[in-house]
This record gives sequence, C-alpha cells and structure tokens, in this order.
Amino acid sequence: MLGNFMKESGVVGRLVDVSQNTLIQPGDTFPWLSIGASMLGGNFLKWQTIAVFAWGCGIAFDTVAGVLLGN
Repeated sequence: MLGNFMKESGVVGRLVDVSQNTLIQPGDTFPWLSIGASMLGGNFLKWQTIAVFAWGCGIAFDTVAGVLLGN
C-alpha cells in the first residue's frame, strides 16, 4: 500500500524506484532460496510434484505455441 501511494503521488520518484527494484529483489530472493535449500529431496521428488511441474510446462508450451501460431 505504501509503495502504491508513493508511486501515485509522483513526488518521490527515486524512492519508488528503490522500493520497486533494489529492496524487493533481495526480499523475494532470500526467502525462496532459504525454503529451497532447506527442503529435502524426498519431499520434492514425488510423482504428484513431477506431474504438476509437467502440467505447468505443458501450459507454458501451449501458450507459446498459441502466440507464435496466432500471428
């Protein structure tokens, strides 16, 4: 909410840039990295997880094919 307020006010442009780029990237990266590093391989490599990953790759492939063939 504070980031949207700063962006829409138009007064603090440099603070908006810092809050959108410099602060948010490490704030997103470090929690996901720590979660991934602490996860055991046996918990992740299940057939259900692999099936969901394959399903997501299929959706991504369908999207790319639709965009390329739609033109």
